[in-house]
Order: sequence, then structure tokens, then C-alpha cells
Amino acid sequence: MTPKEKVNKLFTSAEELAEWFHDNYEEVSLKQGWKTQANCQVPFNDLPERNKKTMIEVCQRLLNL
Repeated sequence: MTPKEKVNKLFTSAEELAEWFHDNYEEVSLKQGWKTQANCQVPFNDLPERNKKTMIEVCQRLLNL
């Protein structure tokens, strides 16, 4: 199975992938001692709208590879 096939099997939408990415980015950042912006240290659905839309678009591009 190719990486693209694996990603498409795990995530049915760009929104799901973006939420997974956000949650994991925040977790790894904290573990590495990296402090993200306070307004981004929230659940995915509570992110600033522009931030959320940008992450979804990037994830859509990944799914479209």
C-alpha cells in the first residue's frame, strides 16, 4: 500500500486529517518544549477560522497528491 493509499484509508476528509495534524502538532510541540501560540492551544474546532481553513486546504492538497 502506498503512503497516499494509507492516508486516504485513515482519513475520509481533509477536515479529519487537519484535526489529526493539529492535535499531534500540539502534542509533539509540548513534548519538545516548543510553545505554540495561545490561540492555537485549543481544540481544532476552536481554532481561529483562518487558521483552520488553511490547515484544511493544505490537508486537501495532500489527499489530492
